[in-house]
Amino acid sequence: MATVVVMGMGAMGSVYAALLAGAGHQVHGVCLWPEHARAVAKAGLRVYGASGDRTVRLASVGTQVPEAHLVPARGVDLVIVASKSFDVTAAARAVAPLVGPHAVVQAIQNGIGATVDAA
Repeated sequence: MATVVVMGMGAMGSVYAALLAGAGHQVHGVCLWPEHARAVAKAGLRVYGASGDRTVRLASVGTQVPEAHLVPARGVDLVIVASKSFDVTAAARAVAPLVGPHAVVQAIQNGIGATVDAA
């Protein structure tokens, strides 16, 4: 089981979070919208589409990067940065303290240059 942080719980981030949580991974979601974060924490994350209709529970969801005590001492295994292109640098910096030595950081924005900003 991998420990995953999804930075950005909009359309794309929510799909990734739901698929990974549904596969048994420990997923922590970070969302800018407090209402969405509260709804997901209370009722689970529901997504539907070509891959089906599912509601999953995340390990945590909130408007801030998960606190260090919520993730393993080794750090997280995967970070998905699903923010708008202009927020990639800030999102990557915010989660950097939780990134483990062998972690994968995946930026999933539309636009040019977002992956360079994340690096």
